Amino acid sequence: MTNYVNVVKRREMAHGDTSVMQKWFRDQARIKPGFFYDIQVDENNEITSIFWADSVMIADYACFGDFVSFDTTYRTNKQYMPLGIFVGFNHHKGTCVFGGALLYEENTIAFKCLFESFMRCMNYKLPQTLMTDQAPAISAAVREVLPGVYDALCSWHIDQNARKKLGARATSFFFEEFNHLIRHVDIEAEFEYGWQRMLVSWFDSKPVSDFKWLQFIYGFRSQWSSAWVKSNFTAEKGTTQLSEQFNAFARYYMKPDYSITEMLRRFQSLVDDLRHNEKSRDFYMQNNSLDNRFKNSSLMRHAYLVFTPTVFRIIHDEYEAGMGYTVREITEKQIGTTKVVEVQRWINKGSANATLVEEEVVYIDYEHQRFVKCSFRFLENWGLVCRHVLRVMEVYGAFDHEFCHSIPGMYIKDRWTRSFKSPAPRLVNWLAMAKSLLLRSSSSAPANLKGILS
Repeated sequence: MTNYVNVVKRREMAHGDTSVMQKWFRDQARIKPGFFYDIQVDENNEITSIFWADSVMIADYACFGDFVSFDTTYRTNKQYMPLGIFVGFNHHKGTCVFGGALLYEENTIAFKCLFESFMRCMNYKLPQTLMTDQAPAISAAVREVLPGVYDALCSWHIDQNARKKLGARATSFFFEEFNHLIRHVDIEAEFEYGWQRMLVSWFDSKPVSDFKWLQFIYGFRSQWSSAWVKSNFTAEKGTTQLSEQFNAFARYYMKPDYSITEMLRRFQSLVDDLRHNEKSRDFYMQNNSLDNRFKNSSLMRHAYLVFTPTVFRIIHDEYEAGMGYTVREITEKQIGTTKVVEVQRWINKGSANATLVEEEVVYIDYEHQRFVKCSFRFLENWGLVCRHVLRVMEVYGAFDHEFCHSIPGMYIKDRWTRSFKSPAPRLVNWLAMAKSLLLRSSSSAPANLKGILS
């Protein structure tokens, strides 16, 4: 009933607000070359959504659009309309905005139209991963408009929804176990075992109604548990941080009693501040040296030169952590030229109470000096080299001076490098953007809106 009332109120205010919003978008298009906006309507000529992005957002998506988070939980204006925001990570792992949307409806048709607008704006370049909140209408639209894109559910929203649905019926110990299943299991069998143990431990004596939400979310486990998520690019735990941080940003910049135009202005202020943060990090990167405690390592010297400071620190920490691992080649499991190497971390190794606390498997085509994969899936999830591969490279490199003394190309994802947003690559992205804008130039003012916008 509440949703219906909100939709009616949005409809009642739509005609009065449309001319104001139209003027704001026209002004933006006049003063900002390359500004794109698209007003979507249904078969009754009623507005369902408005999407917009400026030229910097479009260029940033060309660079960093491999991962996109789309959130509609910001209800920050007195016209009852949710603000949808497309965000991602830049090369410093900072937040960048790819576009904004005002939603008059929150059904599958509205989200389908919105995603079509987003794709048209971005020259139909698909992301690898789209992370959303737990809304069936969004998931249905993603399947139809963005085929092949991994539709991940934000772990922060899963946790928040669990607290709303279960609340006091589940203890803090339950949520510790539930969050372990969200973020810290590595394989599907481990998840299934942990899930069944959790149900038995915490819900055997509870009413069946307590299970309904858990049974529902279990059906989407491949979209939110780390056992599956780690096989897709999400920059790992950053997805949780992204939603938490951006919710905080939105609450600070935009208040529920703002008018539409004030909300749009404050949204732009938020975007401008995020861009300022990126420029500050760029300046720091170009004018400061970093602490490299492993200058004797050719791998770390190479990483220092290639990656942005934030990403270098991640690799630096991985390298340091890897020093505590042992490497053992399993000759009987070798497949052709591909060696199978176990990388292990022990506690009290060599003593009677030695304990194996971690074990990963690295597959390496030694003859061609190519790493096939690591069972830890850091490359798939982060797009970076992990401690296990770094350890193997150092150990083998100590015995074979021809073996990998720099980070292999497969572990250098352009989006994390210092040079990716330098003038030359940026020019290529801007040229591609300009070409797409020419193709889209007639789409910013749909003909079927003339009656509504007049």
